[in-house]
Amino acid sequence: MPTVGWIRENDIERFLSGTSTTPGPRPAAPPRFFCPFCTSSFPTRSTLGSHLGEAHRASRPYLAFGGSEPSSGDVVRNKVPHRSVHLFNVTDVSLSNDGGGSFRPIKPGKVARIISDTRSGRLSLRLENRFEAKAVPVVQTYDLRFRIYSEAQLNAVDRAFVAKLARPDPTIFMVDEFMEQAAREGAADYSSALGDYVLGVLVKDADPASGVRPGLRDHRRKLNASLRALKDVDRPLARLVSALIRFSSNDFSNTYRTGLVALDYANECLLPLTRFADAGVSLAAERDSPKEAGRVRVTPIDNGCDSVIRWADRLSGLARWSRAVEDGLRAETDAPSCDPLDRSKLCGLWALAALRLGKADAAREPLRLLSGNDCFGEWAEGLLEEMAHE
Repeated sequence: MPTVGWIRENDIERFLSGTSTTPGPRPAAPPRFFCPFCTSSFPTRSTLGSHLGEAHRASRPYLAFGGSEPSSGDVVRNKVPHRSVHLFNVTDVSLSNDGGGSFRPIKPGKVARIISDTRSGRLSLRLENRFEAKAVPVVQTYDLRFRIYSEAQLNAVDRAFVAKLARPDPTIFMVDEFMEQAAREGAADYSSALGDYVLGVLVKDADPASGVRPGLRDHRRKLNASLRALKDVDRPLARLVSALIRFSSNDFSNTYRTGLVALDYANECLLPLTRFADAGVSLAAERDSPKEAGRVRVTPIDNGCDSVIRWADRLSGLARWSRAVEDGLRAETDAPSCDPLDRSKLCGLWALAALRLGKADAAREPLRLLSGNDCFGEWAEGLLEEMAHE
């Protein structure tokens, strides 16, 4: 016999058949944004973001020596005191002695002692901040190469440098001799940096008698490599060579007294022309000190920087401006062999001396040459604007 009508198969169908009307669908619920780390939810994405920033902040872990963070691939050249090593935002530490090939976990409290006790070799550190159990940790790695030499080693290299290369006419052959002798002392990184400086001087001067190939002018690469290795070495020779490289490169960001009075005076003249004029460093020295006569040459200086230093001294003693001085400066700055960075320093000294002696017209030429210069341009353009309104 055929079935007539619907078959009530379950409770829902019985309920629906007993109601006279079926309610319509409700409006969609507003969206909610759920925190991936806790049970909180928020009506907007921005409020979720604020919650994550306040309650689940993922701070980067990092290492500091004496308040400064090393780069991710740094060379440590000075002994690091145990008390100066600090870790921040670190929950886990792993260490590798083979350049990061295999890390082993260590306690964070042991990092300072390990770094302080290391003199040579390579340490790779992996710092983690497991800020939430459900989150991937924030990771920071450091690959540190240690080149910390004994005082005896460094003194031996300094003596070899002065004996072989502290002369006005060094050659590439003499640099090779110095490197061979210094290699026996074991301070290879330090001696290589000093050798690179002298090679940079020889390439910049381009004197064939020194053994430099004709046309080779890439001296900045050698000087920059030397500065990277010497800038953090707290020794008189390293500080002097670093200052000479910075002077050659028109880098006045870290100017200090070196003991080479002529260089210190040239820096004292030029520093106020730069954006580092308010650095507050003291470079003043007694240029006519009786000790000057007893000084000895400890490093070669390239001809361009030597000329700038000599002009700074000569212009400071001028009692009046003369056509001969102006012609001499113009010939120096117009010479094809004049390095552009040295030319800008000479123009700055030229303008300073002319203005000091009341010769504003004589200062206009070097000031125009400095317009747009990275180091002295702002100073020169300001003076030219003042002159235009006088």
